[in-house]
Amino acid sequence: MPIQKINFKEKSILHVDYRNMNEQSMIAQVEAVRKILLEAKAPQLIMSEYNGKNHGYPKFMKRLKEVTAEVLPLIKKSAIVADLNPAQKLILKAYNFFLKRNLKAFPSREDALEYLVSEHTTDFDVPDYLRPS
Repeated sequence: MPIQKINFKEKSILHVDYRNMNEQSMIAQVEAVRKILLEAKAPQLIMSEYNGKNHGYPKFMKRLKEVTAEVLPLIKKSAIVADLNPAQKLILKAYNFFLKRNLKAFPSREDALEYLVSEHTTDFDVPDYLRPS
């Protein structure tokens, strides 16, 4: 199932699975997540999962940036599960710069889940160069 609610350590997490999707399917998935967040009307924990076959499509990245900016107040914390190459790490840095957040990528689902449910982690821990002056 591409989008599902999962429970981990008594926390609800929106799991968004983009693995093996083409660009159009990924854009449709972003729209579905947008709708879920707007209907929930409360900040959510989100785990997005990618694989080497699909991250970085230009139209997808553009729409993801637009939708994320719109629903950012409804994202409590977000994590990516993916093995990012150096170019993808740069894309993530640019995405974080635009959003003024520190979205993190993890090599495993378990690491991402632990990060999301921890009360001692945040994606608001942006580097100084991203902080408003």
